[in-house]
Amino acid sequence: MGPLAHWLTGNDLARLSAATFVQLLSTIFLSDASDARLTYVSGSVEQRLRAPIKQALGHGPIEFHTLTARPHLRFGESSVHDIRLQDSTTIQAQWYVFALSPHQLLALLPERLLTRYAYFAQVTELNDLSEVVVQLTCQEATQTPRLVLLPGRPFHQLTITPLGSGAISCRLSALADSLANLDDDQLILDAAIAELSRIFPNIVPKDILTHEIFQEHHAALSLAPGTARLRPLQQSPIHNMLVAGAWTDAGWPANLESALVSARRCAEIVAGRPD
Repeated sequence: MGPLAHWLTGNDLARLSAATFVQLLSTIFLSDASDARLTYVSGSVEQRLRAPIKQALGHGPIEFHTLTARPHLRFGESSVHDIRLQDSTTIQAQWYVFALSPHQLLALLPERLLTRYAYFAQVTELNDLSEVVVQLTCQEATQTPRLVLLPGRPFHQLTITPLGSGAISCRLSALADSLANLDDDQLILDAAIAELSRIFPNIVPKDILTHEIFQEHHAALSLAPGTARLRPLQQSPIHNMLVAGAWTDAGWPANLESALVSARRCAEIVAGRPD
C-alpha cells in the first residue's frame, strides 16, 4: 500500500493521515467510475491553462497582466482595496481570487492579517515536501507508456513517456530525504541509472542520450495527521478575497482534483450560485 499511497498523495504511508488515505481510497474505489479515471495531461501550463483561458475570455472586457515581480496588495478594514503592480498601475475589482501556493500567498499578506485571523495563521503551519526528479532521455525501441511504482527503493516512482523517433523519457522521482546521503548530482544520477538498469536490463548507460536533475522544494503538501484542520476554505475572512489551489480544503488530497474543486467553488461564490 505504501507505493500506492505515495503515488496518490505524494506522502509516505508512514507519515500520512489515516483518515485522509481512507477517504481517498473510498473515493477512488468505492464511488462512481468517473472518480477512478486517470487522465494523462501533456503540454505546458501556457498551452493547457493560460491559452484556453485567454481564448475563452478574450472576447469580453478582460485585461491580462503577466507579472515579473510581486504585486502590492492594499487592504481596507475587511476587504481587498486594490492591487498595485510594479509599474505603479493600480487594479481594482469586485472580487479577488488568489490561486497561489501557501508560501506565495503569505508573502503578499500584511502581518496584521496573520495575527488577526486564525484562517491565515493556520496556513503558516502547512508544510511542503521536497522531491528530487531525474529525467533521462533514452534510445529504446519499445514505445509503451508505463508507470512503475517502486516499493522499498530510493526512487518511489518511474514514469516512461514515448517521445517518438525511437526515444523515451524516463522520469524517476524520490523524496528528497530518501536521497539525503547522496549530496552530489553525479551520485544521484548514478543511482537513477542503476535503478533504471535494474528495472529494464535491456537499457544500458550508452542508451542514455540526455539527463536532467530537478530539485522541487514544494512538490507536495504534507498530509500528516492534523493537516486537514489547517487547510483553509475558499472563502477567506476578507469578504472579497477567495483562495484557490490544490492545498485548500476541497475534500481531496492536494492533487489536481482538489485544485479543480476549489476553482469551481470560487466561481460559484463569485457568480452567487453556491450550488
